Amino acid sequence: MVGAWALEEPGRAPTSLPPPGVVGAHDALAWFDTLAVVAGERGGWDGFDATLARMSAGPGLMSQPGAVGKPRADLVLTNGARGLSDHALSLWRGDSLGGVRAEAASGERATAGGLAGAGRDLYDVAGAVVRGRHAVEAAFAHRRASASLVGGETQTVRGEGGHGRYRFQGARWRLDASLARGYDRHESGGGSLTPGLRLADANAAVLELERGSERSRLGLRWSWSATRVAPAQGGGARQLGRAQWGAVRWEGPWADGRLEASVGLGHHGGVDRTVVAPALAWRFTGTPWAGRVVVERLVTPVWTDLAAGQSAFLQDSWVTGLEVGTRAASGGRARISFLAGRTRDRALITRLPLESLALRSGFRADPHVYDFGLLAGEALWRSPHWAGGLEGFALARDASPLQPWVDPGRGGRVFVEARVALLQGDLRVRPRVEAWAIGPRESEALPSHALAGYVTFATGLELTLADAVLLIEGRNLEDQARPQTWVDSATGTEALGPGRELRVTFTWRLWD
Repeated sequence: MVGAWALEEPGRAPTSLPPPGVVGAHDALAWFDTLAVVAGERGGWDGFDATLARMSAGPGLMSQPGAVGKPRADLVLTNGARGLSDHALSLWRGDSLGGVRAEAASGERATAGGLAGAGRDLYDVAGAVVRGRHAVEAAFAHRRASASLVGGETQTVRGEGGHGRYRFQGARWRLDASLARGYDRHESGGGSLTPGLRLADANAAVLELERGSERSRLGLRWSWSATRVAPAQGGGARQLGRAQWGAVRWEGPWADGRLEASVGLGHHGGVDRTVVAPALAWRFTGTPWAGRVVVERLVTPVWTDLAAGQSAFLQDSWVTGLEVGTRAASGGRARISFLAGRTRDRALITRLPLESLALRSGFRADPHVYDFGLLAGEALWRSPHWAGGLEGFALARDASPLQPWVDPGRGGRVFVEARVALLQGDLRVRPRVEAWAIGPRESEALPSHALAGYVTFATGLELTLADAVLLIEGRNLEDQARPQTWVDSATGTEALGPGRELRVTFTWRLWD
């Protein structure tokens, strides 16, 4: 299923324009201080770009934490088993009048399970200027990644992207206009594959206008995009897909909470369809509970990188969800959520670990209606001296004749950590133990094989002195190389995952 989730990185050049982008060259986690996950809500507003879940990694260029106006550098050094070496450096300075940031990262690793090796490098620059009620920002990024499987298949991906943005914030009016462009090049081959080249580029524009106050707001949105793709299996033929989307949104008080209602209308030339998508999200609060209710339609065009004999189609989903949570003043919190939906023409693709190879096999439309329900819950408790948590999920869904159940139907995690302060509180020590449970799955072998569920253990030790952090991690402590859902061409059977992995990460935040 495409359009399941997206990662938003404020103030950075787009990483997945055109999709899928350079998946293997991601930003360093240490560059982000927060991560917020929201399911639903924006199907009518974002239109063809909407996803079922969104992860927002912040903060933005002009809202970095710490001392305002002071230059900051984040240095990350990571080494581990199987030739893992991954390093990153970020330089930033900003205040309420603007900011500038430059980042670079590179890494590599040797053979690990069915992966014969991988490497990546990236750099990006961004800047912003604020003058009164006006703000202008721009960013550019270069990314490159390569990887190979033990069967001999390889991929090399390179991409560049940039964006410019103008914002006006008045007493009651807000205007936001942005332009973005991205380009990537996927080369693949090796093993039994002939060399393949996929070229893609995309241009996008978004204009948003909003009027209102803290109590209620009314907004309008228009977006346009033009994407050109020459699939690796298409013999160099260039395919063009243009899309336009217009939407209106209102947000204001309703009952004991706030209601957000939006509806959008758009046309996509790649599938030659005009569709309407509504969305409702109601956030309610009470003592001690708070939660959300969402209902929306998600439409995702699938018009390129198609399997042999498959014509362009529109993945169409109706989704509803309920989320309820509570927090305790002493440090505890609990949350439970349920998400259910029905999808027609669900997009399916093989689960190979290299996206260039998966795109060569192409997308297929599920001929059957796909109903699903996801129940998830978590409970977390933190105190000055310890923390513990439990989370889990259960997924019920329909079977498909085109793809086995490669995703587990249930799973969970439990962790316990201690918090100790030494040297008069200057040195903070956090040992941690985790256990993960992964339910049964099915492989993509012919015929498909049932893969048994399992439990795996991990541990970590974090040492913090001032702004320096040393993290020592151990994963898969039981040292079991378990079968994966995809097939290793070297053996003709399910590929094996890596065994025990150890890594050490040193992060140092430097202030000038």
